[in-house]
Amino acid sequence: MKTLLSLACCLLLGGTPELAISQGVDKLPSDLKWQTNEVTPLIASPNAKKGGTLVDSMLTFPLTLRQVGPDSNGGFRAMMDNNDMGMVTIHPNTDKFLPELATHWAFDKNGKTAYYKLNSAARWSDKKPVTADDFVYTLEFYRSEHIVHPWYNQYYTDQIEAIQKFKAKDGKDVVAITLPKPKPDMLYYTNITPVPKHFYKLDKNFVQNYNWKVKPNSGPYYIDKVKKGKSITFRRKKDWWAQDLPWFKNRFNIDKITLKVIRDQNVNFEYLKKGKIDYMSIPFPDYWHDKSKTKEFDYGYIHKLMAYNDRPRSDYVLTLNEAFDFFKDQKVREAFHYSMNVDKVIQQVLRGDYNRLQGISRGYGEYTNLKVKARPFDLKKADELLDAAGWKTRNAQGIRTKDGKTLSTTITYSQANIAPRLVVLREEAKKSGIELKLKLLDGAAMWKSFLEKKHEIAFVSWGPRYRPQYYGQYHSSNAGIPQTNNFSNTADPELDKLIEGYRASIDEKERVDLAHKIQQRVHDLAIQIPLFEVPYYRLAYWAWIQFPKVPGTKTTYYFDYFGTSSGGLMWIDKELKKKVETAKRKGQKLPPVTRIDETFKIKL
Repeated sequence: MKTLLSLACCLLLGGTPELAISQGVDKLPSDLKWQTNEVTPLIASPNAKKGGTLVDSMLTFPLTLRQVGPDSNGGFRAMMDNNDMGMVTIHPNTDKFLPELATHWAFDKNGKTAYYKLNSAARWSDKKPVTADDFVYTLEFYRSEHIVHPWYNQYYTDQIEAIQKFKAKDGKDVVAITLPKPKPDMLYYTNITPVPKHFYKLDKNFVQNYNWKVKPNSGPYYIDKVKKGKSITFRRKKDWWAQDLPWFKNRFNIDKITLKVIRDQNVNFEYLKKGKIDYMSIPFPDYWHDKSKTKEFDYGYIHKLMAYNDRPRSDYVLTLNEAFDFFKDQKVREAFHYSMNVDKVIQQVLRGDYNRLQGISRGYGEYTNLKVKARPFDLKKADELLDAAGWKTRNAQGIRTKDGKTLSTTITYSQANIAPRLVVLREEAKKSGIELKLKLLDGAAMWKSFLEKKHEIAFVSWGPRYRPQYYGQYHSSNAGIPQTNNFSNTADPELDKLIEGYRASIDEKERVDLAHKIQQRVHDLAIQIPLFEVPYYRLAYWAWIQFPKVPGTKTTYYFDYFGTSSGGLMWIDKELKKKVETAKRKGQKLPPVTRIDETFKIKL
């Protein structure tokens, strides 16, 4: 068997990709024990109805419709990713794996290879079948230098050894995915999404050629119209291959979903009240408590929903870029932590609605290190650290100076309504002699800045995973490398060793221990300042939008139109829409609705 290094060299030097991806198992074992899971309990409502159009917003227009390569890692990317199905999906309330592109799965005795029987009905949005060849091609695609995406190149070289195709006795196509070493959670780590081989051509012009082409997908919706800079419209596949499978019954109901570019949340809210959009996420306290005190809400035309969840929390943090001069100094980084009055933001700006985030990887059960606690606001400790770092004098404005430089840095963020939080942090930090400047960018421009490592402090929220992940954000191999997620540019040998051990370990107890040590080390390095966690989601929506009796799932933290795990639960009641529109036209009052669902509230 060729080594991973030789396989990668083979690809880079233009060797035969099929050779590189065929090294795995010689033949399909005869003693495989095929497994599957029933898709219960169902999460959709039996009352759901198909049809209708929903208008929502997005803060920025994507820089590309590619899902890999330069500028692809933006907010809109999730919309496209959620229409790409994997081998399996996860039941959001039970955590059981459920069939998706695969109907059954099995494992080899050595714990390195997972086998998947493909659903022969699976189709891409251009009607072509999803085949084992698409999965085999995935390795060639993500290892290719032409996609210009170092993270994917590295991951699919280091973490996936081989992808092969076989035929089962019942005639079904079987895909075998082999890892370099055995791992726990094999379904998770081998649950890759295929790449449509018939669509792509890998060459030096890949990035340019596919910048605005819409890739075929296997999920419930496809991109129907693109108005550059203005809107993108998804349309439901009325002949979607999976629509009659039990897990997808009464889901993905809305025919057309249009996302308009509205770059300001205040403008977005005004559009909602005027009926120019149908739905808005309103986690922000001022919208929930104050701005919703209008006729549209009081007359029952627009409803409010607050629902608790029980899920891994987003890492909502300020990330300090160690490539920036000040933040190379450990003492300065720690001083910034002690200078951030996050509790005052929570009480003064957020009305006490949010909790203080204590560290990364919160909400992962035994994987979370509860001993890690965020550094509190402490001016005395901040002063001691900054004095020790040589920032002893202050200018006329009270800002610390050293060697002719002022202790001044910039926080980059993308939502205008976040500014009040940052203003409080800025004013409190002045007490330590720190000047914080605020830089508001369009969302796409912000992510481009972060990916190119041009920021000083990044205000960012990392979405949670099935298990905590650390390699992309904290390993030194991604420090200083554009288009990777190590926004702190951390290169710490001790942390690298822990991350590599965690990535390689197949022992659950050992992985938990390593996760705890990684969280502690990230805390000790002071590269991220934990901010807030939100144990619920809040929505404002026109009354004709309907939800199941339990509106979301244990893991819902925003309403996802497309995701096959827990998305697509809402629908539009056309008769109710006529009733609401008539009442609005005549100025008639309907019952106001504020719905609070505590089904998944964590009992503290």
